[in-house]
Amino acid sequence: MSFEYPFHDRHGFPLPRASTDTDARVEVSPGLNALSVPPRVQDVLGNASGVLQFPVVFAGSRLRTAAGAAFRVHERELCRTARAVVDGDEPLQAGARRLVGHDRALTDLQAGFGTVTRAGLHAFLAWLVEDEAYVDWYVDSYAENDSFVEPAALRDAVETLGSGAGRGGPVATLAGDYRDLLDRHGLGAFETAIDVALDPPIAVDAFEHAPSDAPSGDGSRGDAPPTDARGSGRDADAFGVPRVLSTHDLERRARRVVDAAADVEAEASADRALGAFHTDLREAIDDPVGGGLAPATAAGSWATQIAVADLPLLAEPRRARPDDRAARDHQDSVGYPTGQAWLFAQAYEAAGFGAVLYQRRGGDPNWLVSPYVASDAVRDGESYAAVWERAFVTDRLTARLLERAADTGCGDERLACPLCVLSTDRCGGDECAFADQLAAFRDRAPALVDAVANVRS
Repeated sequence: MSFEYPFHDRHGFPLPRASTDTDARVEVSPGLNALSVPPRVQDVLGNASGVLQFPVVFAGSRLRTAAGAAFRVHERELCRTARAVVDGDEPLQAGARRLVGHDRALTDLQAGFGTVTRAGLHAFLAWLVEDEAYVDWYVDSYAENDSFVEPAALRDAVETLGSGAGRGGPVATLAGDYRDLLDRHGLGAFETAIDVALDPPIAVDAFEHAPSDAPSGDGSRGDAPPTDARGSGRDADAFGVPRVLSTHDLERRARRVVDAAADVEAEASADRALGAFHTDLREAIDDPVGGGLAPATAAGSWATQIAVADLPLLAEPRRARPDDRAARDHQDSVGYPTGQAWLFAQAYEAAGFGAVLYQRRGGDPNWLVSPYVASDAVRDGESYAAVWERAFVTDRLTARLLERAADTGCGDERLACPLCVLSTDRCGGDECAFADQLAAFRDRAPALVDAVANVRS
């Protein structure tokens, strides 16, 4: 799959496609709470792109877990470190080591979170498309609201979503286990099991004292990264970057939860409350009692652990979602036909994403921060949109330097502001709004790339 800069997230993961075109799929950026919708999606799917709401809402809902929060914490610290190095506030070698540490922590999260989430997605989508009555209703309802789309195209897109589990490998194997769980327990228990798998205990005290999203650097402040008091593995020791989660083997934890669900089922009726099911799963896999977990808030909450909530880039869009999730109040803001506008509405209202990257033909800009929170003050009076845009710019510039250090085809091309690339002219109108930051990155890029490459060698 190919995403042109800056649509691709180094630490993101793609969702199942609704077309046989392998490039026509969207990508989730957990560390930025964003959805990337490359131009190819609209080119291939047209007004049928709204069917992507199913994987988008499912994946976005998983970001409410501790694993989703860990993405944000490590991404924030990665970008804060990069800014500190390029601004001369942190020694080059020490900063390079921390960059590599956070990058590896994010890569581990990307692998585990991606495997569990995509396995759940494959099970859910296959189950969904087997319900022919529901698919008929969905296609008819969609076509009634969008006269520009052919029902046959919609049906093909939905069926393609449900056929992508693949053959072999950890995703397909775990997807089969999740499908069995879904058939036995039902949708609510199935999603609860996935959320428990992605919600291992965190070091609550350290998390609460770690810097939260704020309007400096990438939207962060403070110097101390979160500390994992329970131990976090070799990478944390090697590079001085403590892990947020008590485990980075999320796939193994998911399999333990699946096994526990089978035992829980034997002891309870099918109509048992999801809250009790959630608590029983936690106990069965030996999650600590009183270790920062908040089981009573699991059903319907944006997070199952109290300390996770102090991450505005993740939390604010969820808190601001309207009660009516079928609302289309902001479609005019998107400026697209019903299909993609509906996808965006679902991304903001049902999934809780903070922003979407896309291609708006002849329009400017080609990104849209959630209209529900864009102008809301999140830290010291600065708007959510300003905090998110700065975080995005720093993330993409940092990723380019890391890719250049790994010699992954970036070469020595001149760094470009990602928001300017997404704009018809400049992201600040007549000039780049991040010109000073971009100049600092360009100036320090050669030295920082060499330092990172040396740490990795």
